[in-house]
Amino acid sequence: MRPVGGGGPAYKRQFYANTAFSGTPKKTDRDAAVGENWGTKAPASGLPKDNFGVRWTVTRDVYGRVGPSAPLTFKAA
Repeated sequence: MRPVGGGGPAYKRQFYANTAFSGTPKKTDRDAAVGENWGTKAPASGLPKDNFGVRWTVTRDVYGRVGPSAPLTFKAA
């Protein structure tokens, strides 16, 4: 999945050391697309190779036919 428009990484990516997305993310960065394959390795330093969580978030303005634009947030986890 890729965001529409814009240049540069658009998704905020947060890595968690658990699958419940609880606590503080161990790493946060930006990503250009949602579609990773880490194979048998950990996705980032300090994370386990199994049973981790990754959340991608992007916010876009949605322009409707009626009324002003409004921000809409999409999350993939």
